[in-house]
Amino acid sequence: MEILLMGLSKSGKTSVRHVIFHKMSANETQFLESTLKIDKIDISNKSFLDFQLWDFPGKLDLAHLRDKDDIAMIEKIFADARVLIFVIDPMEEKLSYAIDRLHNTITEAYKVSAKIKVEVFLHKSDSMNEDQKVEN
Repeated sequence: MEILLMGLSKSGKTSVRHVIFHKMSANETQFLESTLKIDKIDISNKSFLDFQLWDFPGKLDLAHLRDKDDIAMIEKIFADARVLIFVIDPMEEKLSYAIDRLHNTITEAYKVSAKIKVEVFLHKSDSMNEDQKVEN
């Protein structure tokens, strides 16, 4: 089973991955490098969990893919995936852009596979005060 981890650059995709699956502290994740290419990680717990997590670079914008090979690759990825997790930083100045990218990503995923499950993760929202949470 494949799980796709997508979102804008600096939204916290790789940090989430390291905290959950590598037991890294949240403070340590601020020193992680940006993801520059699709990073595939095998997650296996012998009997309970067995899947592959694909951490996508935030700069990958599906709406702007023009190369036929890139489009075919993304279609194959969506066809094989069961879950798409889209990470959004609600404190991001480009929040409306993140929401547009989310919409475009879901649209492209559903064109290929209507069975894919989509989850949206609002990362870093614990640092927001109550007024900011209502605004966003």
